[in-house]
Amino acid sequence: MPKSLSMDDAWTCESIRSREMSWGPMEDHQALASAMRMDGLTSQIIVRARQLGQSIGLASGMHQLRRAGLIALALVLIAALTAGASAALSALGDSRQPVNIVWALLGLVGINAISLLAWLISLGLTGKQGSWIADGWQWLTGKLVKGPASSLAMQSWWSMWQRSGGHRWMLGSLTHAAWALATLSAIVVLLVSLATRHYTFVWETTLLAPGVFTKLTASLGWLPAKLGFPVPDMETIRTSSHTASTLPDAQLDWSGWLIGCITVYGLLPRAALCLLSLVMLYRAQRKISIDLSDPYYMQLVQRLQPLALPPAGHAPSARVMGVMGDLHAAPSSLEDAIVLTAIEPGEDTPWPPSGLGNKIQAIAPIDSRESRHAVTQLLGARAPRGLVIAIDARHTPDRGTLRLVLELSSHAGQTLAWLRHGLDPQARNSLWQSRLAACPGVQVLVTEQVSDIVNWLESC
Repeated sequence: MPKSLSMDDAWTCESIRSREMSWGPMEDHQALASAMRMDGLTSQIIVRARQLGQSIGLASGMHQLRRAGLIALALVLIAALTAGASAALSALGDSRQPVNIVWALLGLVGINAISLLAWLISLGLTGKQGSWIADGWQWLTGKLVKGPASSLAMQSWWSMWQRSGGHRWMLGSLTHAAWALATLSAIVVLLVSLATRHYTFVWETTLLAPGVFTKLTASLGWLPAKLGFPVPDMETIRTSSHTASTLPDAQLDWSGWLIGCITVYGLLPRAALCLLSLVMLYRAQRKISIDLSDPYYMQLVQRLQPLALPPAGHAPSARVMGVMGDLHAAPSSLEDAIVLTAIEPGEDTPWPPSGLGNKIQAIAPIDSRESRHAVTQLLGARAPRGLVIAIDARHTPDRGTLRLVLELSSHAGQTLAWLRHGLDPQARNSLWQSRLAACPGVQVLVTEQVSDIVNWLESC
């Protein structure tokens, strides 16, 4: 993720993208003007999104969603703590009857294991990406937010994470954290209960041979034993069938075996997967960016920076046709530049003209309503030191063209009306000069030599 793009900025940009994709372009005249004062496309997109977000109360909606998400998360984790404690108390019973060690283990680990297996299977699926815990958190969060701004913030939040591939890992981290907390709660309650009350443990079976349970107990206890948990020996296992064993430390070994199995097969896998999900979520977060290849952003870029052409000597060979032609990114700053544009240049007039040098920044000519709007916005945002407006002297001056010259000149320190093709028999130089004389602050120069333009620059 670019350093200049914070999570809030990425979220804001995605919210505006989602809204405009669903409801059409927003009124953004002021936002575009502010954005075009910034350097770089990313900064311009962010500034525009921020201002549009302010106009619809997006910041308030994002704040409300954050608060709702934290409240929902707290409720889910509290529920997990309560469920884990309740499961432990239910598994142990009231201590007046022996605890069936098989049922106790299945009750405290079995559902967790089935849920974990379902989550692992879901990793290979493109549809279901969470669990009932994550679904409950999403549902509860949605119930706690109100208003269109909050709904837009929630929609764009998930859209942003889905586009980066972090959606499943966010829900996964929540699911594993809830299960880990529930299991930890169960272990704590088991320890407290076993430390304060006397329990006896037995195992029972009708269909299976005693040797099956003996092997199962030893197999399940192998890994916990590696971590220091006690495991009942063969004699303790044999004598615990149907009735509590009378061997010394038998109940202590069974208690340690039960807690060890819950820790190793219930708590540790969830804790490890929660950590893995957080790592993957962090990696997905680093992928969150403004994708300029997205059709939405491609259109926005054409509106933000549609006008600048390469420096002299690097211009494309094809003729530039308005703001939708072969244009390049606008310069980061025009305040100290001399900008050159044109009003409806003829087909026989190459653009940009050669020999401009480094002092003049050529932008696209004005030959449509869209290009006129774009040029006016750019000049209004950047306010260049000087402006040269190339005009085909063979055309007849009209009020619309003169108003456009006045409008453009109001955004520049100095303005020169450059009459081209002045030697053509059809040129109307005197008419242009008399009409442009009524435009305050606009100088007129009839020439075909770019060097004359440079000389004018030196006098500015």
